[in-house]
Amino acid sequence: LNATYGEGFGLPIVEAGACGTPSIATAFSSMPDLIKDRGWLVTGELAYCQQALSNWQTVPSIEEIMETLREVYDRPDEVSRRGQAMRDWVRQNLGWDKIAGQWLRLLDSVAADVGVKFPFAA
Repeated sequence: LNATYGEGFGLPIVEAGACGTPSIATAFSSMPDLIKDRGWLVTGELAYCQQALSNWQTVPSIEEIMETLREVYDRPDEVSRRGQAMRDWVRQNLGWDKIAGQWLRLLDSVAADVGVKFPFAA
């Protein structure tokens, strides 16, 4: 359950998904793109600008969270289906073989910008 006021990327959802565990998250920020039909989304009741953080946040619906938890509890087959779908998606799109090369090239670029030579991407 990752029903937060606001998330940047949603790493807990990706980590759970990599283990085959679908998530329940607030339908806000990046969560709809991560979840889709591979988990459950609950709506936010109020969107507001968090001035100190310079971002928008929302209050997840407690009632919808409770309804969704009941649905999840009563449908273990659906939990398994969505968990497998999330695991497959994470592996296909965010697995080490997809991400590592990009990170290593970024590290090389940053190192070069500060005058350090590391062959991260070699």
